[in-house]
Amino acid sequence: ASKYGTTHCLSAGSLLNENGTTLPLQELMDFCEKIIPENCFVERCSKGAWAEAEASFKGNDPTKSNQFCFGKQTEKWYQVDYYVSPIDDEAVRGWNGDVD
Repeated sequence: ASKYGTTHCLSAGSLLNENGTTLPLQELMDFCEKIIPENCFVERCSKGAWAEAEASFKGNDPTKSNQFCFGKQTEKWYQVDYYVSPIDDEAVRGWNGDVD
């Protein structure tokens, strides 16, 4: 038997039954304050995003270097290809409210 039973399981993540003892709100808020544009990831999953990444990093082969580089990567265990690219500085400035 689980600690909370099926009632919590059926809430499907809505967490309507949470309270101060089961959800440490201050710790959650402290964590959230540490998430800033300069240290986050943005994931784009679409055919258009893939095509854009392929065009941006054409000819870049990260396997030729032992150091991290932007471009096409292959996940270690599942062998799934993905691209890593820097976030545009102008976008980060906009997220920070520094819009001209």
